[in-house]
Amino acid sequence: MIGQLKILVLSELLHRANRETRAKEFYAIKNRILQQYGVLQGYELQFIEGKKCFSCGGDGIYEGWSYKAECYKCDGTGWYKLPVYNILSLLKFGKYVFHQPFGRSYKKPDISVKIIEGYIEHDKAKYGATALTILYLLYEKGYIKRWYKSTGIGWRVYWWEPRNWPNNIVHLVKHGRKSIPFLKLRSPKVKVFKYEPCNNDDLPF
Repeated sequence: MIGQLKILVLSELLHRANRETRAKEFYAIKNRILQQYGVLQGYELQFIEGKKCFSCGGDGIYEGWSYKAECYKCDGTGWYKLPVYNILSLLKFGKYVFHQPFGRSYKKPDISVKIIEGYIEHDKAKYGATALTILYLLYEKGYIKRWYKSTGIGWRVYWWEPRNWPNNIVHLVKHGRKSIPFLKLRSPKVKVFKYEPCNNDDLPF
């Protein structure tokens, strides 16, 4: 019973967090969880189009003012990025199925599976940021230290919104009297000079 509840909660957290970020720290956690709990359901093939070399136009030959030579940007391949096929394993965890990289090939593999064209896009889920934070706290050693280091760099204007409180509190702790709100209070007021028109008789010329 406890094991089933754990899988139910953890899979829901992973599903929501998976739509929130592409950070390498998150993918390390995702891989760890799916290696432990994921059940293989099959495979799919993801095709990513390549990008031709801009310098040679894709033919591998660079044309200067008075010469032609092998393109120095792509080494004569004509590609900035080669087309690639990613083999993705489908892992069922809880009631969700997740994609995980399994292999990569620059030639189309001889397998009969569903082909995904381009990158997989995820719409953000409700409470995604909260789910992501919980997973970081549970699985990433030193997360609080990393979070503190990257938080509070700037001041979030809508300070009254609860989601901005952690950032602004850290900003005040880090910068003290040099924090943005105190700087605004101490900033000198600009004196505005009032224009008063004068009579032509008062002009010095």
